[in-house]
Amino acid sequence: MKKVILCMLLVSGLFANNIWNQEYGAGKTYTSIVNDKNVDFTIACGGEDGSSLKLTNTKGFIESDTFTIVTKEGMVNNIKSRVDLEDSKETLLNFDNGIKLLTNTKEFVIVDDKNNKYEYVVKPNKSGSKPECSMMESYEFVKQSDDRIDEYKQQVQANEPLYKLNPSVYYNNILNQNILLMEVASLVDGLIIYDVIINNETNGCISLRKTHNVKRTEYKTLKKFEKVSFTYPNNKCEIMQIEVFTNMGNFTHTLY
Repeated sequence: MKKVILCMLLVSGLFANNIWNQEYGAGKTYTSIVNDKNVDFTIACGGEDGSSLKLTNTKGFIESDTFTIVTKEGMVNNIKSRVDLEDSKETLLNFDNGIKLLTNTKEFVIVDDKNNKYEYVVKPNKSGSKPECSMMESYEFVKQSDDRIDEYKQQVQANEPLYKLNPSVYYNNILNQNILLMEVASLVDGLIIYDVIINNETNGCISLRKTHNVKRTEYKTLKKFEKVSFTYPNNKCEIMQIEVFTNMGNFTHTLY
């Protein structure tokens, strides 16, 4: 992750100052701007470790736990420099409100927790790049998913699982990490797999679909021997328990 961020900072240095630039890497969107004093302000949005705000000058990162964003349109105080879905709804909403202030403003000031101020004047951008990041969308998506799972848990259980689990690990070059792949193969026609939860999603063992906010609008009805796959960060998922939610019953498998 540090290598990716460093590369993003090096690339941003090639762009003209005072223009929003956007790059992608490691499951994140990086939107950055450099002011006339060569202070880089970067918004890293998405990914399994949440979103963040960073200030960097020629000497390196400028440490700050919180930031205040000031524009002519308004001000947002005490924005955490890093947020994820473990934070409160209020904290995530505050982060989003700060980003929204930056979307269309032409001038803004970033104030760190030592009251240092960094001024930016935004020039027109032909590429159309601008700050966009919504932690609340991810929060609401996960909440809706949890609500659906609670509903599915009320279904009548079948006597035996009607599927077969096949876990494996592979290396993902884009994410630069090992990924746990959980394949679920149907043993009957008409099976729908709603979700597979490992270790109660503790310690960051959450499917990449959820952490990357990939919204699922419909579920595939499987034929016999068809498969669906779920992926997880392998370094956070030492499998102890697997919960499988289906239209034909829900099952818990324990490895302890």
